[in-house]
Amino acid sequence: RMSRRKAVLRNLPASSTLAGVDVICTDKTGTLTEGKIKLTEILGLTESELLPKNSSNEILESIILCNDAKDNLGDILDLALINYAKEKGIDAETIRNLYPRLDEIPFDSEYKYQATINKFETQNKIIVKGAFDVLLQKCKFESNSIEKTILAKADELAKEGLRILLTATKETDSEILKPSDIENLSFQSLLVFSDPIRLEVIDA
Repeated sequence: RMSRRKAVLRNLPASSTLAGVDVICTDKTGTLTEGKIKLTEILGLTESELLPKNSSNEILESIILCNDAKDNLGDILDLALINYAKEKGIDAETIRNLYPRLDEIPFDSEYKYQATINKFETQNKIIVKGAFDVLLQKCKFESNSIEKTILAKADELAKEGLRILLTATKETDSEILKPSDIENLSFQSLLVFSDPIRLEVIDA
């Protein structure tokens, strides 16, 4: 009878244990989802409000420059950023040639961010991209209310099952980048990613 319901047990008493399960934890990306991550929205600050800035040249430059994806090779999130910029008519190699990278801190599971220094016309710029909860603490804000606005929006997006990265910047005269430089950053944007749920997951 159980096999007709697509349940096979090696040890029958295990069924009573299974009946008491309240929560099942499983990997999400590529298991419950299609693994087709796409950048769906960019949110930036306008005064004290978080508003869509999907075509902001400054943010598009940042997601290209603090990014190692190239020729369809790289981290899945980095590739999603490059593809988004391409859809907006921005060529990654052109931007990288205009604002060359001087130094970097590669993404690391300890830091949970990637950071680069790029040479701009008047001053070098540190660009940081990474985990929201880590980088928000490294940003400076004019008031606590702005930080609370960003936190509330991030919480709302997370409850919708969306993935979030944060970008931030900082001007510098240095050409060398150290972890100690990643402080007092200027918040730039929230990057919102979607990964559609597999159609067969609901039945499963």
